[in-house]
Amino acid sequence: MWTQNTVEAWILRLIIVVVGLGVLGLIYWHGSRQFGQQGRRVSAPKSRDRQEPDLGHASSVGLDGMDPDLQAELTRLSREISDHRGQSFAESDSDHFTDTTMSGRREPKFEFDLSGFAAEPDAESAEPGLAAPESSATPNPASRARPESEIISLPAESSVGARREERIDRIVTLFICANDGEMLRGSDIVVAAEKTGLVFGHLGIFHSLIPGKPESGPIFSMASMVKPGHFDMRRIQELRTPGLTLFMALPGPMRALDAWDSMFPIANRLGELLGAQVLDEHRNALGRQRIQHLRDELRAYDREQDKNVIKRPW
Repeated sequence: MWTQNTVEAWILRLIIVVVGLGVLGLIYWHGSRQFGQQGRRVSAPKSRDRQEPDLGHASSVGLDGMDPDLQAELTRLSREISDHRGQSFAESDSDHFTDTTMSGRREPKFEFDLSGFAAEPDAESAEPGLAAPESSATPNPASRARPESEIISLPAESSVGARREERIDRIVTLFICANDGEMLRGSDIVVAAEKTGLVFGHLGIFHSLIPGKPESGPIFSMASMVKPGHFDMRRIQELRTPGLTLFMALPGPMRALDAWDSMFPIANRLGELLGAQVLDEHRNALGRQRIQHLRDELRAYDREQDKNVIKRPW
């Protein structure tokens, strides 16, 4: 016959056994869960399909609320390409330069909005169609560093960097993008532009010009990646942008491949000065294969242009 102490001892043992089994069960369940997660394939975030860069045709240009002068210029830059596509100009509120066409290809889209931008007319400002303002005897005005005060003094109607060629076949685009969570400062952009020989002028953006021949038009130009696109030098200290866009319209003042060989090193230098990344028109990194692919297309474009040149008889 069991005593009370014996019964209590057995009850205590039973409780310990039950608790122990519960603990072992929890340990087994937790271990099985972790093991199952380790073996489970985690799907990576969806990203755009990798696309090889190509020249492509110029994309649509947002015209909503645009300054008439800039609207006319960008309309001229994209008229032939837009006619080729059979599309009207898109009115978009997007702050980015990329657009998805029906074929799934992503094209650069230039969003400019110059409402309220044009400065008061200056009696000494350059008239449209004239060459660059007279400068000093320096043979290379494009590479001459300009103090910020001099840049700010240029009127918005300046013709420095205005295109002289009506026909536009293609536009080559590069992006200078800030790292994640960072922004590019306006004052840093001005300094980087000066160090790389870019000149502030037509449309309120920066241009790369042929040394000694600024009247030939821009080799390429640089704008802000988001609206309004231009650089308001009166408020440049307040500017914050996620990136810059370098775009080269063809045909230009020099051969396409030579223009690329001018734009690409400057893009890399800008990236170094601003601590930013250089990406192609699809926001992809520029590897050797992509660069070679683009150079091959530009070389082919130059050959095609050479075929269209009518040679004069001796």
